[in-house]
Amino acid sequence: MLVEFVHFWTVDSGPTDHIARDRTIFLEFCQISKGNIYIYMGNNASVVVFGIGTCKLDLRGGCTLYLHDVLYALEV
Repeated sequence: MLVEFVHFWTVDSGPTDHIARDRTIFLEFCQISKGNIYIYMGNNASVVVFGIGTCKLDLRGGCTLYLHDVLYALEV
């Protein structure tokens, strides 16, 4: 059985950082020591960042978008 995972992105036109929860979509990745960087949410919660890198998004119409300095966090 072949299972295909589709990656969805939520568009926010004015984010401070881009965040991804799936490690497999990173083309380049640099691991960050746990506890060095956190993402702070509007509800005063914080989430640990495990890495930073570049993600490639294949858009409709054949266009490609590269997002650099994307944060990798599991709990977002």
